[in-house]
Amino acid sequence: MSRNEKGFTFLEGLAAFAILLVVAASLLPLMFRMLAGLQEEKKEMTAARLLYEHVEKAKVHGLGESEERTIIRNVQYELTYEAGEGGKERACVRYENKQSCLE
Repeated sequence: MSRNEKGFTFLEGLAAFAILLVVAASLLPLMFRMLAGLQEEKKEMTAARLLYEHVEKAKVHGLGESEERTIIRNVQYELTYEAGEGGKERACVRYENKQSCLE
C-alpha cells in the first residue's frame, strides 16, 4: 500500500506561518511611515498648485497685492502675493506651521 507523503506537517505549516508573521510585523512600521510621508507630500503639492493659481490670478487681474485663504481636506492654506518696485514679486503660502515663499 502506498502512502501519500507530499504535504506539509502541522509543525512545518506553523513554522511557516510564524515566519510570515515576523516579516509582516517588521514591514508594517515602514509602511505606516511611507503613508505619513505621502500625506505630507500631498499637502506640499496642493500648496504649490494653489500658490501657482493665486499668482496667475493676481497677474491676470493686475493686482499689486492679494491675499486669500482656502481650506482643502481640513487644511487651511493662506496665500499672499506682493508686487514690489522694480519688478520684484513675492508669493507665499502658509499651512500647518509651514511656509514657502517664492521671489
